[in-house]
Amino acid sequence: MDYTSNSEHIAALIFKSMKAELSQDEQAELDAWKRRDPANEALFIALTDRAMLQHELGQLLDVEARIQHKLGLEEDLPTKLRPVRNPVYKWIGVAASVILISALTYFYWKPDRARVVEAIHPGTDKAVLTLADGSTILLDSTGNRFIKQGNASVHQAGGLLSYEMKRNGKDNPVYNTLSTPKGGQFKVVLPDGSRAWLNAASSIRFPLAFQENERRIEISGEVFLDVAQDVQAPFKVKVGDDLEIRVLGTQFNIDAYSSSGNIQTTLLEGSVGIIRDGRQILLSPGEQAVATPAQIKVNKANLDKVIAWKNGMFNFEDVSLKEAMEEIERWYDIEVIYENGVPEMSFSGKISRDISLDELLQVFAGTDLKFRWEPGRKLIITK
Repeated sequence: MDYTSNSEHIAALIFKSMKAELSQDEQAELDAWKRRDPANEALFIALTDRAMLQHELGQLLDVEARIQHKLGLEEDLPTKLRPVRNPVYKWIGVAASVILISALTYFYWKPDRARVVEAIHPGTDKAVLTLADGSTILLDSTGNRFIKQGNASVHQAGGLLSYEMKRNGKDNPVYNTLSTPKGGQFKVVLPDGSRAWLNAASSIRFPLAFQENERRIEISGEVFLDVAQDVQAPFKVKVGDDLEIRVLGTQFNIDAYSSSGNIQTTLLEGSVGIIRDGRQILLSPGEQAVATPAQIKVNKANLDKVIAWKNGMFNFEDVSLKEAMEEIERWYDIEVIYENGVPEMSFSGKISRDISLDELLQVFAGTDLKFRWEPGRKLIITK
């Protein structure tokens, strides 16, 4: 494809669209171009922003004035013979065309930067609730409903799911599972009043009513728990195949994403015991247990970094490129591919998780990292 010619043609259509001079056929062609790729629609919105065009026009006029001053064109003419110019009328058509063609050509040709990806938004409140009978309910930020399950009262209000039910005595428990996809997060109030925050690509399995002598759940991915205190019924969390966390009432974060191969339990308040193979390790507030297949090691934790996701932030302080990209993959529901292996690179800094992927990539563009964007939500790391 001749990208330069195509850029000029699309730029002409956009310019005519701004002046409301498109024919029906031209309008249909422009609409088809916008539908072809979400990035095209995003680019159209950006290029038809009149404030942006006025800014670029001002820069072009400034360039013209400096060139004329350098050449002495104005000073060489008698005052009454100097041409009377209205720079806006002289330049507006040319400027718009130049700006549009330049932007479109850059969009098609730029080799080492991601394509415009404003259309890829950050994650939102969304999840799938799997009921005891195996049926599923899609949940999102707009939901407001009651879900009937036996004697249990279940209410969804936006990104929060709340359960209310008395203890279950000796009956066999009936379970629900709440799962978030990539690009999703959700909160749930469990039947005992304990609260759980689910990060992207995570799940929690719990009964509609806890037993009288214990409260048992299972999690995967990353979950922050604020456990209601009940000395008569210890709270137990199963993580993976052989790890259990026991608490009475506390706040802690579990990072059990399978990609890392480790399970990290970080304690903010209270006390928890990490149990494996009959051995228990107790944590104090501010400590983190890192369970590998071979051992469990306790370190001092950076609490701000650990719960940054829960507070709507990325915290890339002393984070490797691979770790940062794993977070980005989950939150924006994209695939990161390393064309020439994983570069040895680390980052430091904090940034909101509420920004678009393109805004986030602009931050990385200021580093030595080289990348490009490909269809299919693929971010290719080239260096």
